[in-house]
Amino acid sequence: HAHTHAHTHTSTPQIVTMATEPGKTEADIATPDMTTTEGETEDTAAELANAAATVVEAPASECDVPVNVEEELDAELLAKRLAECEELKSKGNDMFRAGDVEEALAQYTAAVQLCPPGREECAVFYSNRAACHARLENYKDCVADCTKALELRSEYLKALVRRAGAHEKLEEYEQALTDYQEVLKQDPGHASARVACTRLPPLVEQQREKMKDEMFSKLKDLGNMCLKPFGLSTNNFQMVQDPDSGSYSVKFVNGASK
Repeated sequence: HAHTHAHTHTSTPQIVTMATEPGKTEADIATPDMTTTEGETEDTAAELANAAATVVEAPASECDVPVNVEEELDAELLAKRLAECEELKSKGNDMFRAGDVEEALAQYTAAVQLCPPGREECAVFYSNRAACHARLENYKDCVADCTKALELRSEYLKALVRRAGAHEKLEEYEQALTDYQEVLKQDPGHASARVACTRLPPLVEQQREKMKDEMFSKLKDLGNMCLKPFGLSTNNFQMVQDPDSGSYSVKFVNGASK
């Protein structure tokens, strides 16, 4: 007798997101100088929902970073949550443009908290919240949120420009220059980054020289403390450069002022 065996194979649904079409970016707050806003087009909440609900069979390595076990959501609930995040972001954008920065910050924070961990969509919420921090002159918080946004979306130009500006406000010129140089790698025609890459190098050099002088001053103080019991000071020692080799030697000067 021939026996028929029915094999049922089920696979765990994998959730993938829809790639952004060329020319489309988030409805973000574009503020390279952190003083203006603009409204860009972005996938609508419905498109995000459709993308989130798309189920295919694919290895886990080909999908987005999975949400935490505690936050594991089915496709329907995930789509609903992303739509709610999009609504919070939209309210935040309206508040920001109206000048109510504190309330805008609260809306973006709610979106960050609601968005499942590891989702690329959350990069926009962090970047927009960073714009609020910049407007409120909380530049350290601005840097922190831009960094989080860039962890989720490595080539997020807007967040990179925003972080560079915050670094400059904090007089962290070397970090600002590094970010602006990265901006030019991604967008060689970026005007403000080009200007910054010309403006910042002298400031970086001045800052390095200042740090070097401060370091030598501290070393001198430490040296004087160690030499004092012997009736000496660092003034008893002079650095002499060899004109031929360019190397330095230490010369003892007896009777130098202490």
